[in-house]
Amino acid sequence: MLTPDLPPGPGFLGSLRFVRRPLECLEACGARWGDWFTLRFPGVPPFVFTSDPAAVREVFTGDPDVLHAGEANRPLAAFMGEHSMLVLDGAAHERERRLLMPPFHGARMRHYATVMREVADRAIDAWPVGRPFPLHAQMQAIAFDVILRAVLGLDGGPHAAPLKDALARLFAYFSSGTPSTPSVGALRHALGATA
Repeated sequence: MLTPDLPPGPGFLGSLRFVRRPLECLEACGARWGDWFTLRFPGVPPFVFTSDPAAVREVFTGDPDVLHAGEANRPLAAFMGEHSMLVLDGAAHERERRLLMPPFHGARMRHYATVMREVADRAIDAWPVGRPFPLHAQMQAIAFDVILRAVLGLDGGPHAAPLKDALARLFAYFSSGTPSTPSVGALRHALGATA
Protein backbone atom coordinates (compact mmCIF):
# COMPACT_ATOMS: atom_id res chain seq x y z
CA MET A 1 0.00 0.00 0.00
CA LEU A 2 1.37 3.42 -0.96
CA THR A 3 1.52 6.17 1.63
CA PRO A 4 -0.03 9.28 0.04
CA ASP A 5 2.41 11.75 1.62
CA LEU A 6 5.55 9.93 0.39
CA PRO A 7 6.96 10.06 -3.14
CA PRO A 8 6.32 7.08 -5.40
CA GLY A 9 8.81 4.26 -5.90
CA PRO A 10 9.08 0.59 -6.70
CA GLY A 11 7.20 -2.04 -4.75
CA PHE A 12 8.90 -4.47 -2.40
CA LEU A 13 10.37 -6.64 -5.17
CA GLY A 14 11.72 -3.60 -6.96
CA SER A 15 13.27 -2.37 -3.72
CA LEU A 16 15.07 -5.71 -3.28
CA ARG A 17 17.17 -4.72 -6.29
CA PHE A 18 18.76 -2.15 -3.97
CA VAL A 19 20.22 -4.95 -1.81
CA ARG A 20 22.02 -6.59 -4.73
CA ARG A 21 22.82 -3.61 -6.95
CA PRO A 22 22.33 -0.35 -5.05
CA LEU A 23 23.75 2.09 -7.62
CA GLU A 24 21.86 0.46 -10.48
CA CYS A 25 18.65 0.58 -8.42
CA LEU A 26 19.08 4.24 -7.47
CA GLU A 27 19.85 5.25 -11.05
CA ALA A 28 16.81 3.36 -12.37
CA CYS A 29 14.53 4.87 -9.74
CA GLY A 30 15.87 8.36 -10.46
CA ALA A 31 15.30 7.86 -14.18
CA ARG A 32 11.72 6.71 -13.61
CA TRP A 33 10.56 8.88 -10.66
CA GLY A 34 12.91 11.87 -10.76
CA ASP A 35 14.58 13.62 -7.84
CA TRP A 36 12.35 12.03 -5.17
CA PHE A 37 11.42 8.37 -4.69
CA THR A 38 10.70 5.89 -1.89
CA LEU A 39 12.08 2.40 -1.26
CA ARG A 40 10.17 0.09 1.06
CA PHE A 41 11.44 -2.95 2.97
CA PRO A 42 9.54 -5.15 5.42
CA GLY A 43 9.92 -4.36 9.11
CA VAL A 44 11.42 -0.87 8.71
CA PRO A 45 9.97 2.53 7.84
CA PRO A 46 10.16 3.58 4.17
CA PHE A 47 13.36 5.21 2.90
CA VAL A 48 12.88 8.42 0.90
CA PHE A 49 15.73 9.32 -1.47
CA THR A 50 16.34 12.69 -3.09
CA SER A 51 18.88 14.20 -5.44
CA ASP A 52 17.30 17.67 -5.23
CA PRO A 53 20.26 19.98 -4.33
CA ALA A 54 18.10 22.37 -2.29
CA ALA A 55 16.67 19.52 -0.20
CA VAL A 56 20.13 17.98 0.34
CA ARG A 57 21.47 21.38 1.46
CA GLU A 58 18.52 21.81 3.83
CA VAL A 59 19.13 18.41 5.43
CA PHE A 60 22.87 18.95 5.90
CA THR A 61 22.44 22.45 7.33
CA GLY A 62 19.31 21.68 9.35
CA ASP A 63 18.92 21.81 13.10
CA PRO A 64 20.35 18.58 14.61
CA ASP A 65 17.85 18.87 17.46
CA VAL A 66 15.07 18.45 14.89
CA LEU A 67 16.68 16.24 12.23
CA HIS A 68 17.79 13.04 13.96
CA ALA A 69 19.91 11.16 11.43
CA GLY A 70 20.82 8.48 13.98
CA GLU A 71 17.16 7.72 14.61
CA ALA A 72 16.51 7.47 10.88
CA ASN A 73 19.56 5.21 10.44
CA ARG A 74 18.63 2.92 13.34
CA PRO A 75 18.15 -0.15 11.08
CA LEU A 76 21.85 0.16 10.12
CA ALA A 77 22.96 -0.58 13.71
CA ALA A 78 22.83 -4.32 13.01
CA PHE A 79 25.51 -3.85 10.33
CA MET A 80 27.44 -0.78 11.51
CA GLY A 81 27.41 -1.36 15.29
CA GLU A 82 25.53 0.31 18.12
CA HIS A 83 28.17 3.06 18.49
CA SER A 84 28.54 3.98 14.82
CA MET A 85 28.20 7.72 14.20
CA LEU A 86 25.54 6.86 11.64
CA VAL A 87 23.15 5.64 14.36
CA LEU A 88 23.91 8.19 17.09
CA ASP A 89 22.32 11.57 17.80
CA GLY A 90 22.91 14.41 20.23
CA ALA A 91 25.74 14.27 22.78
CA ALA A 92 26.76 10.70 21.87
CA HIS A 93 27.12 11.70 18.21
CA GLU A 94 29.13 14.81 19.14
CA ARG A 95 31.47 12.78 21.38
CA GLU A 96 32.23 10.24 18.62
CA ARG A 97 32.59 13.03 16.06
CA ARG A 98 35.18 14.82 18.22
CA LEU A 99 37.18 11.58 18.47
CA LEU A 100 37.24 11.25 14.67
CA MET A 101 38.02 14.89 13.83
CA PRO A 102 41.81 15.16 14.42
CA PRO A 103 42.74 13.35 11.18
CA PHE A 104 40.64 15.89 9.25
CA HIS A 105 42.50 19.09 10.12
CA GLY A 106 45.35 21.16 8.73
CA ALA A 107 48.46 19.32 7.61
CA ARG A 108 46.70 15.94 7.58
CA MET A 109 44.16 17.21 5.05
CA ARG A 110 46.93 18.71 2.91
CA HIS A 111 48.70 15.35 3.01
CA TYR A 112 45.48 13.57 1.94
CA ALA A 113 45.13 16.01 -0.97
CA THR A 114 48.68 15.22 -2.07
CA VAL A 115 48.01 11.48 -1.87
CA MET A 116 44.75 11.85 -3.84
CA ARG A 117 46.48 13.90 -6.53
CA GLU A 118 49.35 11.38 -6.83
CA VAL A 119 46.97 8.42 -7.05
CA ALA A 120 44.73 10.16 -9.62
CA ASP A 121 47.69 11.33 -11.73
CA ARG A 122 49.19 7.81 -11.79
CA ALA A 123 45.84 6.27 -12.79
CA ILE A 124 45.12 8.88 -15.46
CA ASP A 125 48.57 8.38 -16.99
CA ALA A 126 47.66 4.72 -17.56
CA TRP A 127 44.30 5.44 -19.26
CA PRO A 128 44.06 4.65 -22.96
CA VAL A 129 44.21 7.61 -25.35
CA GLY A 130 41.90 7.93 -28.33
CA ARG A 131 39.45 5.17 -27.42
CA PRO A 132 36.57 4.81 -24.97
CA PHE A 133 36.99 2.80 -21.77
CA PRO A 134 34.75 2.06 -18.74
CA LEU A 135 35.29 4.94 -16.33
CA HIS A 136 33.39 3.54 -13.33
CA ALA A 137 35.94 0.77 -12.67
CA GLN A 138 38.79 3.28 -12.99
CA MET A 139 37.16 5.64 -10.49
CA GLN A 140 36.63 2.76 -8.07
CA ALA A 141 40.32 1.83 -8.40
CA ILE A 142 41.35 5.42 -7.62
CA ALA A 143 39.08 5.53 -4.56
CA PHE A 144 40.37 2.16 -3.38
CA ASP A 145 44.01 3.22 -3.73
CA VAL A 146 43.33 6.51 -1.91
CA ILE A 147 41.70 4.62 0.96
CA LEU A 148 44.61 2.22 1.19
CA ARG A 149 47.22 4.99 1.21
CA ALA A 150 45.52 7.86 3.04
CA VAL A 151 43.26 6.05 5.48
CA LEU A 152 45.14 2.80 6.12
CA GLY A 153 48.66 4.07 5.45
CA LEU A 154 49.50 1.21 3.08
CA ASP A 155 52.18 2.73 0.90
CA GLY A 156 54.66 -0.13 0.90
CA GLY A 157 56.36 -2.38 3.41
CA PRO A 158 56.22 -6.16 3.85
CA HIS A 159 52.59 -6.32 5.01
CA ALA A 160 51.12 -3.91 2.48
CA ALA A 161 50.85 -6.24 -0.53
CA PRO A 162 48.98 -9.13 1.18
CA LEU A 163 46.62 -6.73 2.98
CA LYS A 164 45.98 -4.75 -0.21
CA ASP A 165 45.23 -8.01 -2.05
CA ALA A 166 42.84 -9.19 0.71
CA LEU A 167 41.04 -5.84 0.75
CA ALA A 168 40.74 -5.87 -3.04
CA ARG A 169 39.12 -9.32 -2.89
CA LEU A 170 36.79 -8.14 -0.13
CA PHE A 171 35.77 -5.02 -2.10
CA ALA A 172 35.24 -7.19 -5.20
CA TYR A 173 33.02 -9.52 -3.17
CA PHE A 174 30.78 -6.68 -1.99
CA SER A 175 30.54 -5.13 -5.46
CA SER A 176 29.85 -8.43 -7.22
CA GLY A 177 26.11 -8.44 -6.59
CA THR A 178 26.24 -11.00 -3.76
CA PRO A 179 24.01 -10.44 -0.73
CA SER A 180 25.08 -7.56 1.49
CA THR A 181 25.06 -9.63 4.69
CA PRO A 182 27.43 -12.53 3.95
CA SER A 183 28.34 -15.25 6.40
CA VAL A 184 31.77 -15.37 7.98
CA GLY A 185 32.53 -18.42 5.82
CA ALA A 186 31.62 -16.48 2.66
CA LEU A 187 33.90 -13.63 3.69
CA ARG A 188 36.74 -16.02 4.47
CA HIS A 189 36.23 -17.60 1.05
CA ALA A 190 36.23 -14.16 -0.62
CA LEU A 191 39.51 -13.40 1.13
CA GLY A 192 41.03 -16.67 -0.03
CA ALA A 193 41.13 -18.30 3.42
CA THR A 194 39.79 -21.73 4.26
CA ALA A 195 36.43 -21.63 6.03
